[in-house]
Amino acid sequence: MPLDAFRLERGSLLILLDEAVTVARAMVRPLFLGLVLPPALAGALMAAAQGFLMGGFFQMAPQSNGDFSMFLGHFALFFLVMFFYMTLLALASAATFAGAAQELQGERLSALACWRWVLRPRNAGTIFLMGLFITIGSIFCLLPGIYLMVVWAIVLPVMLRENLLGLEALSRSRQLVIYGPDKPLFSPGMGWVLLVGITVVVLNYGVSMAIQFPLGIIQQILLTRHIMGQVQTGVAANPMQMFPSWFFVLQSLSAFAAGMAQMLVVFFSASAYHLLYLRLKGRREGHDLIAALDRLGIPE
Repeated sequence: MPLDAFRLERGSLLILLDEAVTVARAMVRPLFLGLVLPPALAGALMAAAQGFLMGGFFQMAPQSNGDFSMFLGHFALFFLVMFFYMTLLALASAATFAGAAQELQGERLSALACWRWVLRPRNAGTIFLMGLFITIGSIFCLLPGIYLMVVWAIVLPVMLRENLLGLEALSRSRQLVIYGPDKPLFSPGMGWVLLVGITVVVLNYGVSMAIQFPLGIIQQILLTRHIMGQVQTGVAANPMQMFPSWFFVLQSLSAFAAGMAQMLVVFFSASAYHLLYLRLKGRREGHDLIAALDRLGIPE
């Protein structure tokens, strides 16, 4: 679809979401494995690492004699694994925006090109800067973090379509989101971003529950039977002996499946925010026909 072919009128949230589904479906086949597999595997690795590190933690406990250096080493290792996963997930999510831009521009979809774009130092630096500010705002007070997430929701489309980076990209996103002729406390653009964001969150939790809940029930049933057997025989002197190796294998498989499914939601999210960027850019630059008629005093 050409980038300028999409024009969203007021009140047509369903049209935007429906079009986002169409764009996301076009992205799945050429981009799914290249963009989804790395973070899904990293999520499975983190789940496995959590189990093995917890096992090592309890095994060392009787021998530590108050020496916490071993515990700190295990926690540091798990933190590194978690940091690697979160970083890879953030970069893969940003790469899906590059894929959505390719689709809307009518270009050939390429996962390699998406990774190349997101791994450029200045692009990655802008994404890191945005994430740092949002994290700080969320830590010191929740509302500033939410506000920054709203006004910077279309930073990635701005970077892709207008070649702006750093503070310029953040400022441009805020200008488009908060723009309103009457300068209200909450602009229409902020309302649109919140509605799309809520839709994405609901979809994300729904997909995660649909994948992990059935696997979790099976996992807990098998674990309960195993623990009851261990208690009855008096075998489990170490708490981690209650958890067999297959428990963490199932946990890793659950994390992998959920990660794959959640990235489908990211495809939808990237498409929706790109289309929302077109809508907000049109309003800000006077492309909205209804707004133009209002300014001229012509009845609709």
